Amino acid sequence: MCSPFYARIEASTSRLFIVAFFVVDSFAGKVLKDDRVNKKFAKSDPNRLTTNLKAFVEVAAHCAGAKYKGKNMKNAHKNMGVTEGEFKAVAEDLVKTLDEFKVPEKEKSELLAAIGPTQKDIVGKPGNMMTGTDLPANFKPAAPLKAKAPMKKM
Repeated sequence: MCSPFYARIEASTSRLFIVAFFVVDSFAGKVLKDDRVNKKFAKSDPNRLTTNLKAFVEVAAHCAGAKYKGKNMKNAHKNMGVTEGEFKAVAEDLVKTLDEFKVPEKEKSELLAAIGPTQKDIVGKPGNMMTGTDLPANFKPAAPLKAKAPMKKM
């Protein structure tokens, strides 16, 4: 059971699954379509992005047993040239998604407070409020996630 964020979300929606999966899927979809930031993900594997976002949100929400296996935020965004404006645009996409799923204000604030400190590790151009900037040529994305082997029938 996740706590305190997920426990309250589960109590208020009776659908922990929605928070852990549908919200992050919707959020990732918004980010990948948002012209203010999507150039930064042009070389990224969408499946890796969504999988790591789900795990990151679960860890940020203090979900028991959650494990984030991606790179730390500083290394994951190294050489991306993320501007402060682009970081704020992604935050706006997250807030819009949480509002669409009617996440209560208290839980939304807790999640944003947990994610906010990552700005110092993600933003490579503090004070630059531009959005839609190109991904630098020297950015090397992580390899796509390997497909899991199908389960054997018994």
